[in-house]
Parts: sequence; C-alpha cells; structure tokens
Amino acid sequence: MDLKKEIEFFDRFEEEHADYDVLGERAYARLLGFFARLIASRPGQKCIDLGCGSGAFTRRLAVFGLDLTGMD
Repeated sequence: MDLKKEIEFFDRFEEEHADYDVLGERAYARLLGFFARLIASRPGQKCIDLGCGSGAFTRRLAVFGLDLTGMD
C-alpha cells in the first residue's frame, strides 16, 4: 500500500469511528485534570500518545497547546 492510500485509509477510518469512546467524558475529565497539573504552562512541549486508538484523548490534550503525536 502506498503512503497516500494509507493516509487516506486512516483518515477515513478515523472519520467513521470518531464517536468510539471507551472511557466516557467523566473519565476523560479526570485524566485531563491530572495532565493539566503535570504540563501546566508548557505550550509547544512534545508529547506522544502511545496506544492512542481513535485519538479521542489525543484531541483532548490538544487544548494544552502541546506538539502532539498519536501512535497506535
């Protein structure tokens, strides 16, 4: 599979599964509160979300201005 087709596949997959949410908003809020204390005032800090799945948590981390990479 060439790179362009691979990117298109995963972009389409993410769109189709964007609503998939294992934890729910309550759990995400708790996790984000924890991370907010760890990464306070570090915009641009590099961060990798290993095992990101659909990227739901990665997208929530983006509010902190991190330089994020998600890898499943």
